[in-house]
Amino acid sequence: MGARLVSLVLLIAAWYVGSQLAGARLLPDPQAVALAIVDEARSGALAFNLGATLARVAVAFIIAMALGSAIGLIMGRSRVADPKGAPW
Repeated sequence: MGARLVSLVLLIAAWYVGSQLAGARLLPDPQAVALAIVDEARSGALAFNLGATLARVAVAFIIAMALGSAIGLIMGRSRVADPKGAPW
């Protein structure tokens, strides 16, 4: 449990230092993000925004799986597309 807590503290510290170096417009600090999450949760916008983000992730995953499967099939079936040029 101690290592997990230390890693979490290091992550938040690195985030804070990065936000100070990059600026609030590029990388908001952890406190600003936490306050924004609380505000959105109170207003009810958090659930909508979370749903929209998860929908985008699902669409991207489906596209990546379709393209990866198609490329894998092409590479598995075609000697030209096989990077090793191994005979069957």
